[in-house]
Amino acid sequence: MDNRKQGKNGKEMGKRRFQLLLILLFILFTVISCKNDDDDDSGSDEDPTPEPPVGTWIDYDTGLMWQKEIVDNCYGLYYTWDLAVGYCDSLELAGFSDWRLPTISELRSLVRGCEVTMTGGACGVMDECADYDCRDDACSGCNLKNDTENKYYWPNDLKGESFTDNVYWSITEEINNASFVWTLGFIIANIESEEKENTLGYALTTRCVRTTTDEI
Repeated sequence: MDNRKQGKNGKEMGKRRFQLLLILLFILFTVISCKNDDDDDSGSDEDPTPEPPVGTWIDYDTGLMWQKEIVDNCYGLYYTWDLAVGYCDSLELAGFSDWRLPTISELRSLVRGCEVTMTGGACGVMDECADYDCRDDACSGCNLKNDTENKYYWPNDLKGESFTDNVYWSITEEINNASFVWTLGFIIANIESEEKENTLGYALTTRCVRTTTDEI
C-alpha cells in the first residue's frame, strides 16, 4: 500500500514539474516576444529619412548636400570658372557656409538614367582620371529625353536653370592643361572639357555642394 502511495505521489510530483516547466517556457517566450517588439518599435522611430533643410537636397547614398534650386545665370554669375568657384565659396544657404564647387565625380553621382556617365559608368573621366585621354565615346552621354517635365538626367527633386542646358562647371581641372576643367551637361548627361575663361561664351552654370557625412 505504501509503495502504491509513493508511486502516486511521484507521478503527481512529475506532473507538477512538467506543468511548471511549461509555465516557465511560456513566460520565457513572452519576454522574448516583447523584447523583439520593443526593438522593432525603437527602430521604426529612427528609420524615417529626415527632411533636408529648406533649399537643399541630400543624396543619402553619397552623404552630399546639394543646392536644390540654382539662380538663373542671366547676370553672368557663373560665366567663367573663377566666378563659379567664388560663387560657391561665398554661398550661405540653410545655415551653412562651407559650400564648394563639386568635383566631376560628385557631379556624376547626380546622373540618373544615363548609365554611361553615372557613377561607375563606361565614361573614363573621373576624379582619379582627369587627363583628356581619359575621355572616350561613352562620355558623350545619352539622347535627349522625351519627358518635358523631367528632361534632365538628374534626380527629379532638383531644379535647374530655365533657359540653358544646365551644363555645370566642376572643380576638377584637366591634367596637364590647367586652363581647362571638366563639365557635365545634364540635358544629355555628357562630360566635356571646357576652357576656364569660357572664351566661346557657353551658357555654363553650376550647382554648389557640401559634405554632410558627419551630420546624417
